[in-house]
Amino acid sequence: MKLQLIPGDITTTAADGIIVSLCEDSERLGVPTAAVVAVDRLLGGPIGGLLDSKGFKGKAGEVSVLHTLGRMPARLVAVVGLGKQKEVTVDRVRDAVAEGCRALRRLGCTSIATTLVGAGTVGMGPASCARAIAEGAGLGLYTFDKYKAPEGPAVETVSIVVKDTSD
Repeated sequence: MKLQLIPGDITTTAADGIIVSLCEDSERLGVPTAAVVAVDRLLGGPIGGLLDSKGFKGKAGEVSVLHTLGRMPARLVAVVGLGKQKEVTVDRVRDAVAEGCRALRRLGCTSIATTLVGAGTVGMGPASCARAIAEGAGLGLYTFDKYKAPEGPAVETVSIVVKDTSD
């Protein structure tokens, strides 16, 4: 698996699947991350619909996969929960990315892109988040296939998409 940091916008990134994150109290705060808002608008509101219907609460370990239906370059969007914003840790980010990667791999994605999941929550900087994303992707996509055939194609690339690469 190749891990890369690329400048750009998650909504225009060429990848089979993308990962965006929500905290459990995003609804109460009024504004989820800019990436979630942009993806939700582009897709016509399914993430907001999930929150409104209580189908997704943003709890730690929660994952919901949405089809983009051709509205953006990515085929699938995995929305991962981080739990309450004050309780977000590097471990939670790592676990959320691992769950998102597993969900997208099961659906046949060979390239995955994500934003800096967890950046700005409880003093977590971009470097800590990038490290947790790299670890989560590695752990989530690891397969022991010495005694069995691989299940579908492997994920070849995981990209961390950032608006400004100067950090």
